[in-house]
Amino acid sequence: MKVLGAGFGRTGTMSLKIALEKLGIGPCYHMREVVSHPSHIKIWYDISHGEHPNWDRLFSGFNSAVDFPVCLFYEELVNKFPDAKFILTLRDFDTWYESTANTIYKVPTMLPDWFKRVVYPIRMFIELQVNLIWVGLFKNNFL
Repeated sequence: MKVLGAGFGRTGTMSLKIALEKLGIGPCYHMREVVSHPSHIKIWYDISHGEHPNWDRLFSGFNSAVDFPVCLFYEELVNKFPDAKFILTLRDFDTWYESTANTIYKVPTMLPDWFKRVVYPIRMFIELQVNLIWVGLFKNNFL
């Protein structure tokens, strides 16, 4: 890993991902990678249930990583990749909160329960988000 992002989602992490890739510091791991790699959903799901991350396996083929859920592990990643540069993206709190509340916070409630029961990877994805971000980081006190 050459560059890791310590900023939360909705702080310009997609723009940072694109910039890192254009600068040749990619491919860059982002929450979109979790969604587009079903095996990564299972890995993060297991991490959200206490399994220790295998960073080498998870980041195989990537030179950088940003966004949720990676940013939640910045302290561990500093030790794992001591030569990596870290970038902290920030955003005005009020606009960040509104953006987050209107987008990623709504993910767990966007789909009907029957669909989440039928499509197991979706259920796992939602549960890992809830466990890592809304329960783990915000201790059920986001709203």
